Amino acid sequence: MDCDTAWVGYAPLPRGEPVAGKIVDNCRPPENVRAGIFQAAGLGEPNWVEVSIPKDDGHRNSDWNNFNGGLYILDGRFVAELSPVWRAWATWCLDRLDLFGEFARDLLAGSSDRSDDAGVPARSVRHRPASPRRPGRVATGSIAFPRIGKRPLVPTDQVSFALALRGLGVLGRQLPIEWNYPTYSPVLPDVTPQILHYSRQVEPPFKLCKPGIPSHDRAIDALNGRIEAFFATHSTRWVAEPVKASWKRQVLDFFCGGSLTSIQ
Repeated sequence: MDCDTAWVGYAPLPRGEPVAGKIVDNCRPPENVRAGIFQAAGLGEPNWVEVSIPKDDGHRNSDWNNFNGGLYILDGRFVAELSPVWRAWATWCLDRLDLFGEFARDLLAGSSDRSDDAGVPARSVRHRPASPRRPGRVATGSIAFPRIGKRPLVPTDQVSFALALRGLGVLGRQLPIEWNYPTYSPVLPDVTPQILHYSRQVEPPFKLCKPGIPSHDRAIDALNGRIEAFFATHSTRWVAEPVKASWKRQVLDFFCGGSLTSIQ
């Protein structure tokens, strides 16, 4: 589970057997780009399935194994087999960012480094350390998921996950949207979520934003109530001041032992 997820339901966790997840919300990268990546990897055509929030032509489908990275459920025995293969395909993707089109355009503008050998990645290949960040250039979220300025994240971790499963001959189990329910969209079905994926949809003090979907909003209200009760019980420094500049800095200061407000 990502750190921006919250388990709010009471249903038992589905089994991996050996892996399960929910299809991505959006078609990122679009169909033509994903098809090109699979072809370059020597894996043929993606196993197309509609994404959670389909858009216009070219942005409706993705590979069956392209699960949203907020939740992967894995059989423990499968992890050891998957880990080196996923890492190798992630390195393969990072060495071929030009395959990701507009998602990597800015990143590639200042670099001509690219490995030209194709096919299945060797496990001995290691990712080269990133060069120091330059203003306005690249802000890296993680080794396999770099952020490019204000542009979308380059989804190399999710793409390489799908490539790894294809290479291993594994067809993952598709989970319903309740198990990885994004809170940012008001166009999703009105179902009771089990796990919320709230991304940046947070407001002070420590509250999740509501998208305006009844079942979804009720789950968020309940979670927000538990968060408020926790801080009220365990600390006298639990209320952030939204009117102050950078409430996120207040939160960081709080967890470092500082005080969000003066409560006398």
